[in-house]
Amino acid sequence: GIWKFDKDSGERNTMFETEAFTTSSGASTLDVGVTEFILSGSSIFAGGRFDEYGGTSVNQLVKLDTSGNLDTSFTAHEFTPSGSYSGFNFPQVQSILLDSNDKLMIGGVFGTYSGSLVNSIVRLNQDASIDTSFDMSDGFTYISSEGEGVNNILEYNNEYFCSTTFLKYDNTFIGNGNVLLDQTGSIVNNYGGYQGTNLGFDKPFATIFQRETPSTNLI
Repeated sequence: GIWKFDKDSGERNTMFETEAFTTSSGASTLDVGVTEFILSGSSIFAGGRFDEYGGTSVNQLVKLDTSGNLDTSFTAHEFTPSGSYSGFNFPQVQSILLDSNDKLMIGGVFGTYSGSLVNSIVRLNQDASIDTSFDMSDGFTYISSEGEGVNNILEYNNEYFCSTTFLKYDNTFIGNGNVLLDQTGSIVNNYGGYQGTNLGFDKPFATIFQRETPSTNLI
């Protein structure tokens, strides 16, 4: 689950209480849980490897209110496993970004969303529908053996930096797991790591960054 702590005293804020994130089938209980969450005003978007929240059937992305209750105004559609790769028999959300246009960029390891082929990256509207102005075409394919999926998505100057363990995006080789995309989902060609497996970092990697919030609570 997710706990909230007072950043000054370090004590747990018991006014915020999440239900259990669980799965009914398809994944080992050791692998179930939240892998990413973000704050958006008074709400929390949480994603990971689960299909139940407090016994309620959900998909791998939920929106919670300030008390940890499920916000039913946001209902993520079905993610399905990525059928191209062995070992991924359960879809998983690994990265969530609320961009400057209030769109949700979702990355991870999954094949389809709401019946549409997206291959591990999709941009959603606030009602959880697909934002079709972001065209990922073939999405991410040809995964490396050194990790799982789209690990992080960051936004800078209206462009998306994606840190992944995939080696292709839209059937184009990318620089060992990192690629820069524009608002339409196309590769930014002036980014040094965008093509060729001999460019960028020598291994796929995950970006680590710190989130700060001016509130009295630290999550």
